[in-house]
Amino acid sequence: GKVHISDAKIVHAARDGSVLEITLREGNRKALGERFRAGNERFSSQIKQVKQPTLVLWGAQDRLIPPVYAARWGELLPHATIEVIPEAGHMLPYERPDAFATAVSRFLA
Repeated sequence: GKVHISDAKIVHAARDGSVLEITLREGNRKALGERFRAGNERFSSQIKQVKQPTLVLWGAQDRLIPPVYAARWGELLPHATIEVIPEAGHMLPYERPDAFATAVSRFLA
């Protein structure tokens, strides 16, 4: 099936890099990193409790949350399928909607 994104502003922001630009501004990335580190222990203990099959999709060029985290999620989620999508960053569903839809369809089949 086709993926339809109704908000053209989101699609444009994902494709032109402006979302990433805002995130990478001085101070923003540091604050985001601190937030991830602060909640990491609690998140790790909670995510281990997920027993359902889980699809984790990651953009290979994600500069906000690097793909190394995908591997970590794979370690924490007992029934995870990890798929790293090439030529995609943090806004994977908007940057590579066909690859995203294909991966989800394959997982649900």
